[in-house]
Amino acid sequence: MEFPRDPIALRKFILKKRKELSESERILRFNKILNQFYKTPRYKRSKHILAYYGISRNAEFNTLGLMEKILHDGKHLYLTRCVPNQIQLEIYEIFDPINDLEPGQFKIMEPKPSLKKIELFESLDIIIVPGLVFDHLGMRYGYGKGYYDSLLGKPSLNHALKVSFALSFSVMDFQLKSHKLDVPMDMIITENEKIIMKSE
Repeated sequence: MEFPRDPIALRKFILKKRKELSESERILRFNKILNQFYKTPRYKRSKHILAYYGISRNAEFNTLGLMEKILHDGKHLYLTRCVPNQIQLEIYEIFDPINDLEPGQFKIMEPKPSLKKIELFESLDIIIVPGLVFDHLGMRYGYGKGYYDSLLGKPSLNHALKVSFALSFSVMDFQLKSHKLDVPMDMIITENEKIIMKSE
């Protein structure tokens, strides 16, 4: 299969392919990804995990079950909230993925601002990062707004394992274009493999 090399065209191409999958097929593939993730040594020993809420209109994985599993396993769960009029994310602890969230700036479910905001990030063990396209060096294309690049660039998050879940066709054999501020993933998990750039 021939993939576009232009970042904008490649994003559109992968998003189209993602939307062509049926919901049942997407669930099946995501369950395979999650089964690998739960078996990783880092997940087993982690106590503080930053996740994200999947967006159905972008054919993202439904992460509600993931969030519930994190809490069921006795771990602390965190989600991000967009700061209005800024390319910045705040982090809040979540205790109930249903009642602790509300529609945010981009109509994405986000933590309610009345919840506890986390100011010190050193306790985070894993950051689960959404994305559209990846390569085997861990680089990612998100949705082009730069929110996660801004967050992941904080020195206080250097120690956290940065993980992305991806459909196998979203991982390119060629190197993605990157900028000096881009932060690569440490691990990419697809339904077929686990690509590790940094030791767990």
